[in-house]
Amino acid sequence: MNTHGRPELRSGPTASRHFDALGFTLEGVSVAGVVTWLTVPQWSLAIDCGAVPAQVVRCRVLALTHAHMDHAGGLGTWLALRRLNGFGHSTVYAPTAAVRALRAVVETWEQLHRHPFDWELIGVEAGDRFPLHTGLHLEALPADHVVPTVGWAVSRTKHRLIPALHGATGPEIKALKASGHDVNERSEELLLAVSGDTRATMFRDVPQLREAPVACVETTFLDHRCDQAHADAAGHCHVDALLNVPWANQTLVPYHISQRYAADVARKILMAKLGPHVSDVWPLLPDETLPADRR
Repeated sequence: MNTHGRPELRSGPTASRHFDALGFTLEGVSVAGVVTWLTVPQWSLAIDCGAVPAQVVRCRVLALTHAHMDHAGGLGTWLALRRLNGFGHSTVYAPTAAVRALRAVVETWEQLHRHPFDWELIGVEAGDRFPLHTGLHLEALPADHVVPTVGWAVSRTKHRLIPALHGATGPEIKALKASGHDVNERSEELLLAVSGDTRATMFRDVPQLREAPVACVETTFLDHRCDQAHADAAGHCHVDALLNVPWANQTLVPYHISQRYAADVARKILMAKLGPHVSDVWPLLPDETLPADRR
């Protein structure tokens, strides 16, 4: 196993990118089997908590993909730190099949702390939708892993004046609204999708992963050392299975990359393989240009 050059295994730098046109920042760390956490600070949203840095603690909502330790092991710490810092009520979404065990774990920690946490745990199934922020919704997506797992998508509801009223004056529109007429049409704008741990079948079956402007796609294995058959057996995805997917995304974010690949090697492989198929590929990896003593 080659861990050389993987600074995130030693509490190294977080990957972060702001998407100007969409108005949000995606940040996180993800190493298969070791740790995964992602945040969008503008939405106070964390997805998974294999570790609990300050970015995750500040988030009011935690959406778990599944209950493996590298994705959910920080749940108790997250709740304790939010209570310690006075951050108020916390909401956790998790696959329904994992709720009983997760609640039992947290109740044990509450007994040990001798203080309850201010939180609620909501079980989800694929297709469930929840309000996230003003005009934003969080949706659970069907993933294909070895334990109950969901992906997540965030969309924004947009309101536009119906075409028949284009050119109408302000008083005319106001009068129509006052009389009970709906003057706006609503549409959904998909912003972000995160696959969670999954086999490659998800990218064929779940359109949100192919269509979101920014999509985080599980890409655990990258070369011949672990082929697609091995990936399928482990409930994971090999990058080669992504090459024939009809991607419509602006940015594809490969993540959950095996620790066997040094960051610079992983980036080169991913850019070479996925670059011809997607307009923008941003692997969730630390910056290999950092000085060696900071990796």
